[in-house]
Amino acid sequence: MYKVIKTYLIIITCLFYAAQNAVATSLESCEEVKIGVVDFKELWIGLSAVKNIKTDLELTLKKAHQEFSEIESELRQENADLLKLANEKIKNSDASKLDKKRDSFERKIITVQKKAEKRQKSVNTAHAKAIKEIKDTINQVIEKIAEENKISIVIYKENILYHSKSLDITPMVLEKAENKTKNIRLHVGGNDG
Repeated sequence: MYKVIKTYLIIITCLFYAAQNAVATSLESCEEVKIGVVDFKELWIGLSAVKNIKTDLELTLKKAHQEFSEIESELRQENADLLKLANEKIKNSDASKLDKKRDSFERKIITVQKKAEKRQKSVNTAHAKAIKEIKDTINQVIEKIAEENKISIVIYKENILYHSKSLDITPMVLEKAENKTKNIRLHVGGNDG
């Protein structure tokens, strides 16, 4: 029995050393894996293009609000005039005049609603396009930095629990992305009709 146990121990020891040598050999043949970490929130807050787009969006919405407030005021006055006319005792010949005014008023409301929808769609499209352009540029910058620095994997900080500060490439990405995105603005088209 002692010989059987001794034989098993020798076999296990040999297997252990063989496995250890195999792991060491495979590790020697592997290239070093470098990891980079990017803090997307810091990057997004730091880019002037993001601030510019936010400012452009606020100004565009403020301008649209002013324009549509003026139109709304005009429509309210026209509606009040229609109600006043309808409440007056009118002759049958004037009824057709009132109907025409109501029809005209309803067409104006529909036109204004369509214009507002078109404007909102235009703003949304321009905003989405600008944001996509920034994100695409950030990704290109990250890829280029990874290639230049032989980084195998780049992970957003938001997706990991802990990382060494030495892995953080955010300042490098921010600097290069800023140069490539600083002229990106919100361009809203189709303000007419």
